[in-house]
Amino acid sequence: MYVADTHAWINYLLKKLPENLQPIFRKTEDLDEVIFIPTIVLNEIIWLVNKGSVSLDVPKMLSKREEAT
Repeated sequence: MYVADTHAWINYLLKKLPENLQPIFRKTEDLDEVIFIPTIVLNEIIWLVNKGSVSLDVPKMLSKREEAT
C-alpha cells in the first residue's frame, strides 16, 4: 500500500513519472498494489489547474481515479 502526493499523481497523469516510480504505479494498474490519493491532493491539483500552473482535464482525472475503485 502506498500514498501518492500531488507531484507523483500529476506526473503519473501526465505520463512523466520518474523511472523508479513506474513499477509501483504499474502494479496498481494491474491491481496488484494500492495507491491512496488523499483528498487534499485532489484539491491541490484542482487549485493548480485553476491557477493555470498545470494543464489537466480534471473530470478525466477523477474518472481515472474512479475506474480503479
